[in-house]
Amino acid sequence: MADANTGTSGLIRVDVSESALNPAANQSQVNWAFYLYERVSAGSSFQLTPKGAAVDWLGIVNLWTGSYTFDWRPAGLQGALLASGSFTVNHNPDGTSPSVTIRGAIAASGTTACGGPASVDQGIVLTTLKVIPGVPTGVTATRISDTQVDLAWTQTNASNGAPTATQIEQRINGGAWTPLITMGAATSASVADVANQKTEYRVRSGNAAGYSAYGTSGPVYTTPADPTDAVAAKNVSLDIDITFTPHVGYVEHVHEVWHGTILAGVTTWDGAALTSLAAGVSSYTHAAPNPAQVHVYRIRAKAGALVSGYALSNSVQLLAAPAKPTIPALAPFADKAAIFRFPWVHNSIDSTPQTKRQVRYSTNGGGVWTTGAKTVDVNEFLDFAANTWAANTAVTFAVRTKGSYDSGADGDASYSPWSDNVTVTFKTLPVATVPIPLTGSTLTTSTVSVNVGFAQAEGATFVKTQLELKEGATLLETMESVIQVGNTFAYAAQDGITYTVRARVQDSNGLWSAWATSTFDIDYLSPVPAVMTLSFLPDTGYGQIDLVIAAPGVGQAAAVTVSITRTIDGVTETLVTDYPVASPMTFLDTTPVTHGTNTYTVTTKSALGAQSVVEDDLVTEECRRAYLSKGASYTTVVAFGANLSVVEGLGVASDTIQAAGRIKPIGLYGVETTVQLKVQSFIFEGFGSTIPQLRDILLLPGKACYRDASGRRIFGSVKGGVSYKKATRADLSFTLTETS
Repeated sequence: MADANTGTSGLIRVDVSESALNPAANQSQVNWAFYLYERVSAGSSFQLTPKGAAVDWLGIVNLWTGSYTFDWRPAGLQGALLASGSFTVNHNPDGTSPSVTIRGAIAASGTTACGGPASVDQGIVLTTLKVIPGVPTGVTATRISDTQVDLAWTQTNASNGAPTATQIEQRINGGAWTPLITMGAATSASVADVANQKTEYRVRSGNAAGYSAYGTSGPVYTTPADPTDAVAAKNVSLDIDITFTPHVGYVEHVHEVWHGTILAGVTTWDGAALTSLAAGVSSYTHAAPNPAQVHVYRIRAKAGALVSGYALSNSVQLLAAPAKPTIPALAPFADKAAIFRFPWVHNSIDSTPQTKRQVRYSTNGGGVWTTGAKTVDVNEFLDFAANTWAANTAVTFAVRTKGSYDSGADGDASYSPWSDNVTVTFKTLPVATVPIPLTGSTLTTSTVSVNVGFAQAEGATFVKTQLELKEGATLLETMESVIQVGNTFAYAAQDGITYTVRARVQDSNGLWSAWATSTFDIDYLSPVPAVMTLSFLPDTGYGQIDLVIAAPGVGQAAAVTVSITRTIDGVTETLVTDYPVASPMTFLDTTPVTHGTNTYTVTTKSALGAQSVVEDDLVTEECRRAYLSKGASYTTVVAFGANLSVVEGLGVASDTIQAAGRIKPIGLYGVETTVQLKVQSFIFEGFGSTIPQLRDILLLPGKACYRDASGRRIFGSVKGGVSYKKATRADLSFTLTETS
């Protein structure tokens, strides 16, 4: 709206506005109005005669021309609409506003008080008109490689709908659309892709007015993925079933199955694919392939001109003669009087089992063969009857087998080559006897000693014997020995019991005899058992065993020898063996455990070897002293213990080797263990051994035994010394390393 004065009493006004917009036509409608107003309330006395007036769109068109008459005489302010109208304005091609200025003008009124001539201009800036860009057309996607796709499209826009932005979306393998790129106005783009995909693209353009609909490309395919796990297998119809695992990400593909044959290690492929399988099919049966050939297959995926790599199957031989049989290792000698089994392994090439076999043998090293018939047999062995060959006959065997392949009329070409020859010499088994103890005899001792007899008709020699001691069906002890005389069982036979000894012998041919047996009785008087009294000597750490062995009473034999063992934590050591009996008797154990349990077993024997056994425990609870023993039977001993300190070092054998290329050295570990004691004690007069005694034992040659109140009992080498405080006081320190 704009005003202009027309003298002292009048005012003209132009009012301009934009009304209807038509973006599609790139046009706006402009409304205008031209007014005359009285601006002084004391009006003149004039009444104007018609005067000229005009309204123009400057430089473009005259909008109105006319005249007006205005009566200035009525009291009060007055106004009049002289003219109004509207017109259509075409915007610039890009939708921006053209120059629009409206001018209203009047002619002179004849009096300066009433106005004229005068004019007023009113400009207006119109709304910029924008439309949404047109839908991109001709959207194309071109595969450049498995990693690049080029996109192109055409813009279809009105002049006032030019795009300022472009959005591209993609859809992979028929999935959902997802944003890919937002960029400025364009008609092409290069985007990344990956193998084994079907990708579609859509493009839309946008500006301030919004975005167009999408223009969509056709699909782009990249190289399909290789199949895997190709397997070929012969079926019962002697066709070949081929299976594989597909990995293509889209359905628009096929799988080609190619066939080849192998001859002398060389594969020849057919000139064209055997078949093409639709998506979702992963097996195929090759019907009636040539049974005389070795078949192999390869499978690849194909999408148009794009092909994957091949998956190669195993080879399949439908029917072929087997390879020569394998003969397992046979003993060089066999019992002529027993059934002899000649075994082999059928080595199929075409995976069919043995259907026939033919066996031959020779008794002159292969100079002349006795050949059996071609026999239907699925067993991979042939049994020959006992005594088929005489003793000392060396027989050479060979075999050939047949599977399902037949060259015609059961000809030799249907069979494998002959196996390697194997020779077995047939022998007479050795004979075992048990002359001692003689069957039916009675032993008057608890010790069972066995002599074994041996004989072999062809002069083979004795190698070893196996022995069993049984009480009825209960097996008491077994033994294997390389001597025939004086084989003694550890088991102590009991008075009044019947026992059986079984023995068999092996000869220098490796053949075992049948078992020979001897059954006998035991009848003896048990010797007088010892009466045992145990005590611990704290000054030396010895265990004292006092025995009283009485004269025999009724039903008893005199004890002539005594043996003593001591067991600590399951480990048994012999202290006395077959010592002549006297009564009373005292024995000293120089190395018992000084804080723990020592189990002593005393065995008395009669002149006939019968035994009586007694057992008792010596529980020691020494809690102050430690002992170090050396010398013959560890009879030199010292005791100490004031302010005793023991540090135990433990280790396992190990070593390291430095090697080039390794950040850390290589560790080597063995099974050898190391136990090392570091012992310290304060020595004073009146408790334990004297300083000279301690010094002397450290200088005494030989292995040492250390025992203390913890229950330790360790044997090994010792090194140490005495540090004097006074003439009768010193510090003892030594290190003992356990040795075997």
